[in-house]
Amino acid sequence: MLREEKRNIGWLWIYVPLYWLMISVAAWRALLELPRKSFFWDKTPHVPVSTSEKLRRA
Repeated sequence: MLREEKRNIGWLWIYVPLYWLMISVAAWRALLELPRKSFFWDKTPHVPVSTSEKLRRA
């Protein structure tokens, strides 16, 4: 990594191990879930937004 890149990242590098841990947990969870629920998709629930709200935001 170049010096400039390191300076731009700053102290955020400290979160890299936490990021790796979260990715590992997600991967292990997916691998353990695969044999039991192979066609299940654990999606994040979102509230539908009406068309009028979309137009107001634009």
